[in-house]
Amino acid sequence: YATGGTPVRGGKTYTFMASLINGTVSRSFNAGILYYDKSGAWVSTNMSANVVANTTTWTQASYSAIAPPNAAYAAGYITVRGTA
Repeated sequence: YATGGTPVRGGKTYTFMASLINGTVSRSFNAGILYYDKSGAWVSTNMSANVVANTTTWTQASYSAIAPPNAAYAAGYITVRGTA
């Protein structure tokens, strides 16, 4: 991600949303934001609380956070956890 991420400005609020549906078993997941400085070095990571995605409908998770002062780029991500 790093310098290929979305440009951001420190002190501004950003939101990342993700939707997930699981094929055979419900799983929990998180949505989050990775922040990088202007050289592409990692600054911080923030993520939502666990959200359970089932096998029949799409489930959405979102996370909003204020970018750190030295953030220049951000990338959204999801982490799929074990079965719910």
